[in-house]
Amino acid sequence: MLQPILPDSTRHPRRPLRRARIPLLLLLFFLLLLSQLHAFLSLTRPPHHGYMTLESWLDDRALQHAVDLYQAGNYHGILCTGGPIETGHYLAPHKTYPAMTAARLQHLGIPSEQIQIITAPLVQRDRTYASALALRQHLDQHPLPPNTPLHLISVGTHARLSHLLFKRALGNQIEIGITALPDPTYPPHRWYAHSRGVRALISETIAYSYAKLHPNP
Repeated sequence: MLQPILPDSTRHPRRPLRRARIPLLLLLFFLLLLSQLHAFLSLTRPPHHGYMTLESWLDDRALQHAVDLYQAGNYHGILCTGGPIETGHYLAPHKTYPAMTAARLQHLGIPSEQIQIITAPLVQRDRTYASALALRQHLDQHPLPPNTPLHLISVGTHARLSHLLFKRALGNQIEIGITALPDPTYPPHRWYAHSRGVRALISETIAYSYAKLHPNP
């Protein structure tokens, strides 16, 4: 008597496992990418001499760090960039971030003759690029000595975007280094455990991606 052929339940035992590997590998790849994203955005790259160029919204702790670098390094002076102060400017003695930061630098021991103030106009978007364009106009009128680089100082995950936009505005004639000072509002190695770190990573990732996709702000 012929025996009925029963379905072989073990014929393809590995197929579900293979299917499960794909989302698992994608998840692992995403986590690996995410773990490197903060370091990628927090760009630090030489040269670190010439004219120190500050984004003047730096808070007091970051500015003190920048002053320490300046006093320990080989610089011709400091360029303070940025735009108008938009909150409480009518109560403050200084109406722009560069003017305020120049005063802070003098309070921290930097002679006034070593500080230059470059103020960008008030804009609703692309403020970093507006600061870079104002710096280009300033350098067109007051050229740097030959072969003198700029050392841009930023904070945390904003650094790569700043470097991109300053390079775009100033062109290839001026070499630009960058230092990403630690963001004092969260520990960089545990950014994911702090809401400020997560928000900074998300917003700067979007801003950098937008700037790369739209080369003409």
